Amino acid sequence: MQRDNAYQNMVAILKSTITVPEDVVLTENTSLRDDLGMDSLGSLTFLMELEESIDGFSINPESLEERHFSSIGAMVDYIVENVELAPAA
Repeated sequence: MQRDNAYQNMVAILKSTITVPEDVVLTENTSLRDDLGMDSLGSLTFLMELEESIDGFSINPESLEERHFSSIGAMVDYIVENVELAPAA
C-alpha cells in the first residue's frame, strides 16, 4: 500500500470513529492522544476499524507500540509496514 493511500484511508476512518475537534487540522504531525483526545477505548475501536477497512492490514500485537500512537504519520507508517500485499491475479 502506498503511503498516500494509507494516509487518506486512515484519516477517513479516524473521522468516522472519533469526533475530531473543529479547531484541529489533521496533518501527519497531529497527535492522536494530545490533539484528538484518543483514549484507550477510542484506540481499540479505531484499530479494529482499520483492520476491517484496509485490505491486507492486520495488527500485530507484538510490534504495535505506544510510539505508533504519537501522531497520524507514525500510525500511517505502521499501517504501511503491516499491510500484506495481495497476491497478483
